[in-house]
Parts: sequence; structure tokens; C-alpha cells
Amino acid sequence: MEITKEAQVLAAEAESMLERYQAYSVISNESLVLADEDLTKIKEKLKQIDETRKSMTKPLDTVKKTIMDFFKPPTEMLNQARESINTAMSGYRSEQEKIRQEQEAKLREIARKEEEKQKSITLTINPYINELLEKHLEEKGINKSKFIWFMD
Repeated sequence: MEITKEAQVLAAEAESMLERYQAYSVISNESLVLADEDLTKIKEKLKQIDETRKSMTKPLDTVKKTIMDFFKPPTEMLNQARESINTAMSGYRSEQEKIRQEQEAKLREIARKEEEKQKSITLTINPYINELLEKHLEEKGINKSKFIWFMD
């Protein structure tokens, strides 16, 4: 789209008005009235520029809306597809975490049973060791109360 002749004229007029009013001064009641009239001219020029701008951009806005409306459904579809994949991935990760926790619990149970087994073996052997130690200490004439025993 090209900038219209009307828009170019309005831009030149705005530049001219800036040059004319840039060093503005109000020194009396009469100049105050003139200043008010000049503000009215500026407001009218702003309105003309806004109307011209909108007349030029309205077709673009319409085209943009058409394009946005066209791409909205496929964008929503892809967002739904992405959400489906994310949900599936999250479900898989949750299931894997559950499996990992179950395996961890099984390993802890195996370790606990192994520890109980070791304690059982120790309880079985300790009385025998204590008996042998007591006999040995007795034979040597050593007071057994000075020693720490494995199991009483």
C-alpha cells in the first residue's frame, strides 16, 4: 500500500504547524484567545490525520483479522496435540516413578530380611562363642567381668 497524496499533505501541514507554533508565547489576553484558536486548529488537524490513518489501516486490519481467524483453528489443534503428548509423557513418567518406588521398596525389604538373617546367625553363634571364651578365661584364671560380651 502506498501513502496517499492526502496523507502526505497532512504530514506536511503538521510539520508546518510545528514550525509555526514551536516558539509560541502568550503575552496578553488577546494572544491567549489566539492561542486557544490555534489549539482548536491543531485538534482539527489531529482529527483529520487520525481519520486518514484509519481509512488507510482499516483494510489492513480487515486482512489481518481474516488471517488471524484462518490460523486460529490450526493453532488450537496443534496446542491440543501438544497437550495430548504432554499428558501422555506425564502419565508415562508417573508410571515409571511408581515402578521405581516399588522396586526400591522391594530392595529395602530384601535388605531388611538379609539384616534379620544376619542377626539370627549372630544370635545362634554368639552363645557358642561366649561359652568358649568363658571356658578359656576360666582356664587362665582371668576375671570375666572385665570383658564385654557379644551376647548375654
